[in-house]
Amino acid sequence: MGKDYISLGSGLRLLSEDAYAEEMGVTKRGFRSLCKALQIPMLEVGNKRFVEMSSFAIAMRAVLSIGNTDFLTPGCQTLKKNRRTNERTTMTPEEFEENFETAVLSLMASSDLNKKRSIRQLKLASKKLAKQLTDAGFQFLPLKAQANATKENN
Repeated sequence: MGKDYISLGSGLRLLSEDAYAEEMGVTKRGFRSLCKALQIPMLEVGNKRFVEMSSFAIAMRAVLSIGNTDFLTPGCQTLKKNRRTNERTTMTPEEFEENFETAVLSLMASSDLNKKRSIRQLKLASKKLAKQLTDAGFQFLPLKAQANATKENN
């Protein structure tokens, strides 16, 4: 069976697609389609695939930010019954970049509210998160460059 969780230091935590799919009540294929729609890369190790937890959380927060239109996951009832109106089914790198700061701040606020951290703990967590976000932001640069190059060629 193998591990569902891998920690690679303080800033890199991986969770298996099996664990996400089970929690969300979807198939592995459905979860992979969701990650593709959100442009979240997966890491395959042996016979298991993993997703970086912070990246997934930030992408989900960006999709579910207040004021956004609804987001339909691949295989959902609305798509199966062809009842889609103005809902979104994908997130572009530009949308992610536009919502990044709001998503991160929302995650920090909800995390702090749930944990009732002290001010000192909040400052330490903020510094740690800032470093993680800086590192995570660099992974989207190739996607953005590729999207820009595609637009210029078309």
